Amino acid sequence: MAFEEIKKSMSQFDKVTLEEMSGVQLMNRIDNKYVIPAVHLPGILDRISDQYYALEIEDLRLMKYKTLYFDSPELDFYTRHHNGLLNRYKVRQRTYEETDTSFFEVKFKNNKSVTQKSRIRIDEITNQLDAKQCDFLSEISPVNGAALEPVLWVYYQRATLVSKAMNERLTIDVNLSFEFDGNECSMSHLVILEAKRDRALKVTPILSELRNLKIQPSGFSKYCMGLASVREDVKRNRFKPRFRRLDKLKVA
Repeated sequence: MAFEEIKKSMSQFDKVTLEEMSGVQLMNRIDNKYVIPAVHLPGILDRISDQYYALEIEDLRLMKYKTLYFDSPELDFYTRHHNGLLNRYKVRQRTYEETDTSFFEVKFKNNKSVTQKSRIRIDEITNQLDAKQCDFLSEISPVNGAALEPVLWVYYQRATLVSKAMNERLTIDVNLSFEFDGNECSMSHLVILEAKRDRALKVTPILSELRNLKIQPSGFSKYCMGLASVREDVKRNRFKPRFRRLDKLKVA
């Protein structure tokens, strides 16, 4: 099973704490996202394990994330993304299960493709935005929080690596699954890896590994892919080529 092999490979890394990792600022950075067959990840981790630290919290290196996304009844946020429009929002509640902390988060991608994220602490995930969350949303956006409703659950586990040179940070998401109104979809055969590095870096250990495997950067929105997977009432024409590529990774 790929997941057990991934856990074993993660155990090889020297550990880093949250406090130590906070020193990796990466103010002038480049972000790239990659979609990888899960069966390839253990080998990649084995080959880079001496060049990165793994974030460890309470003896764990794979942290459970649970997220509930909100949208309008007409799914305006999803539709703007599907249609390739910028100046778009994602609104969600997220729980980090190992630390038992939850946040209300708002992501905004502007017309220069720059993403801004704002968040506030909340007690727990709920099926409706409360007054505090609605007020926060109105302060930073034109979105009416009272008009939003829950539309998608997303679950996964995340590992975080930091280069020993402290100039690169990786997030690795595994065991990805989606659920809405009793409909479920698993994408556990995929790994979503995001590399954030100092802009001056042209080559890093993980980039070299991915290039050797001929894996190119690829956009992947958990929200959009998940919604299109578990709901039949949404447009998905623009995403069909991406789904075909994802299906090919099942046998990669």
